[in-house]
Amino acid sequence: NAQDFPLNKKALSTRNGVTMVRPALNDLSRASKELGLEKTLFKNVSGEGYRTNQEQEAAYDAYLAGQGNRAAPPGSSMHEVGRAIDIDSNYLAQHPELLDWLDRAGWVNAVPEEPWHWEYQG
Repeated sequence: NAQDFPLNKKALSTRNGVTMVRPALNDLSRASKELGLEKTLFKNVSGEGYRTNQEQEAAYDAYLAGQGNRAAPPGSSMHEVGRAIDIDSNYLAQHPELLDWLDRAGWVNAVPEEPWHWEYQG
C-alpha cells in the first residue's frame, strides 16, 4: 500500500536471517511451528524479505536488463516495507500445507506469475 512508504525501520525485525515487519515474522514463526517446519521454513526464504530502496532499484534494473526476476519499480515494492517474502518454489511444491496455511492466514500471492512471492496483509 502506498501509505506504507516510507518505512519506519524500527518496525522491522530479523529472525533466522529473514527481515520483515514483526507481525509478519511472528506469523511465519507460527506457521513453522504449527506445520512442523521449524528447521526448514526460514532456510527456504530466499533472502528476499525486506529490501532497501537501493536494493529494490538494483533488482528492478537487473529485471529491465533481462538479468533478474520481475521486480517492481523502487518505491512500489512490498519488499521495501518488509511485507513480502520469496519462498523457494521447490520448497513450496514439497509443502502444499504451507501454501494452504499462508492462504488461510491472509497472505496473498499478489504476483501470480511468481508463485514464490507472498505478501503479508495483516
